[in-house]
Amino acid sequence: MSKSYSPTPSKTCPAVLDDETLLAIGEIITKFAEIENLINLYISGLAQLSESRTGVLLGRMSISGKIEKAGYLASMTGKMITEIHSNLFNSDFGDMLRCRNVMAHGHFLGKTEDGSFAFRTNQTLNPSDGEASYVVASYPKSEIIRTAKVLGEYIEHTIKLLNLQTSLDKQSLPFLKAHPKGRRQRKKSAKPNPPPHS
Repeated sequence: MSKSYSPTPSKTCPAVLDDETLLAIGEIITKFAEIENLINLYISGLAQLSESRTGVLLGRMSISGKIEKAGYLASMTGKMITEIHSNLFNSDFGDMLRCRNVMAHGHFLGKTEDGSFAFRTNQTLNPSDGEASYVVASYPKSEIIRTAKVLGEYIEHTIKLLNLQTSLDKQSLPFLKAHPKGRRQRKKSAKPNPPPHS
């Protein structure tokens, strides 16, 4: 799914994203959330920090920023992990990440003349005639579906390669704790039971 640039102008026509494409887009977005979690666990291991401390340090850093930090830590750790890092986060991964960003943040315009789905991104080109033009990314339906499938395989491969299964198992809690704000709301809204009718 390498990036290419259209040499000629083209038109878009109104279209609706079908259920199969919408499902694939949803899979791409949720699978990247899984990948981001794996990257956090990967950084925790490299930095020898608990998951919660790593979360505090990384904050709301972008996935690209996290990959950069992980690469730096990998290079401090050893040659083997540096090679694994380079193989995992290569140009193919970058193409899939770009696709995810387009699907998550792009504005759907419709179909192009060749039948691809077009999304206007927030990226702009250098101004021409006093105005900036937005970059439009388009993907054939088959490419969107293929990306969703490849991401599933990529996740399995990453878990094995970085030995993250044990860390993932620790995240699988049998129950969820109550949120502190939820407890306060419950106390405020608690009303005494009315007396029983005689």
